[in-house]
Amino acid sequence: MRYKKGEMGSPYAVKNFFELDPTLKDPMLGEDITIDEEFKGLVEACHILGIRIMIDIIPRTSARDSDLIFEHPEWFYWVKLEELDTYAPPYVEGIRAGDKPSVENLPKVYASESVKKHIKKFCNAPNVIDEKKWNSIKERCLKDSSLDFFDLIQEEFGITTAPAFSDCINDPQPPWTDVTF
Repeated sequence: MRYKKGEMGSPYAVKNFFELDPTLKDPMLGEDITIDEEFKGLVEACHILGIRIMIDIIPRTSARDSDLIFEHPEWFYWVKLEELDTYAPPYVEGIRAGDKPSVENLPKVYASESVKKHIKKFCNAPNVIDEKKWNSIKERCLKDSSLDFFDLIQEEFGITTAPAFSDCINDPQPPWTDVTF
């Protein structure tokens, strides 16, 4: 729900790939039925009707405050908070909008001053920057469930996960501020 766009937020901003989103629970079913039981009931009803269920997950992106960060911060891209104001996909001269990276255009991409400037916005993961401080944040969060590890990372390290953007070169879309790679 952090950085969400619109009322529901992006389906690609998955906070936890191993749990059902509690906001999808049907309030008409009351408190006696959990979201897990509700989902099992949906699957069973579909199977009775001959309908197969497919769960669609997009592991390419996740929520910027994904629960996976707690155990694997190095799986994510990080930028300094002060860079967010100017954070945007780089523009590469001489490449048509919407082109995908290719063997032919990669030399132009990496020679681009815009790309070089963009790459400099990134920094190491918090556990790499200061392992002791990172472990302290984890320990505090494990002891006190009211603490938000993502808030602590931003406060104590001054970094945040990098917003994602289209993988097409020179795509005019702004960064996707609700998801990260």
